[in-house]
Amino acid sequence: MEQGTKTTPAVEVWRPVRDFEGLYEVSNLARVRSVERYVQFGRSQRFIESHVLTPQPMPTGYLTVSLKDKKRKVSRTVHRIVAEAFVPNPNNLKDVNHKDEDKTNNLPSNLEWCDRKYNINYGTGKYRKTESYRKPIEQLTIDGQHVAYFESARQAARVTNYKQSRLWAALSGKQKTAYGYQWRYV
Repeated sequence: MEQGTKTTPAVEVWRPVRDFEGLYEVSNLARVRSVERYVQFGRSQRFIESHVLTPQPMPTGYLTVSLKDKKRKVSRTVHRIVAEAFVPNPNNLKDVNHKDEDKTNNLPSNLEWCDRKYNINYGTGKYRKTESYRKPIEQLTIDGQHVAYFESARQAARVTNYKQSRLWAALSGKQKTAYGYQWRYV
């Protein structure tokens, strides 16, 4: 028998996916598969073989899979599916936290149920969010000529008396300019 490691179990155990029992299963290795079954198509039946689904990354970094039944098709995050099947939740908490902050590490040993406040303040999340506000930016004319450098959008807003939200909109590409200038991270 193969030995498991601290993060990877030795044996793969499969359990039903909540709300999709009999259609999909999830394993303690964070894999989701369809269950082999016969499906009725009109007057005939078709055999559907079991296969492991390929998770798709979301822009947020979480992995999702598409699950279907007779009535609906939904996208669900792999970490939540794994937690619902393998991580006890005696206090009925709503959020699932990745202990190592790696959104693709969906092993049960890396997941824990928590409340929203705990999840938001966990680990380096608050620090990373703060650091994202401290990126240096450059102010440019419409034709791309340098005007000024700033330590952050916050500093640029203070110095220029512009609204920080409009600067962020230009920096993130939601709008092309703000206050008649181009803005970019340097």
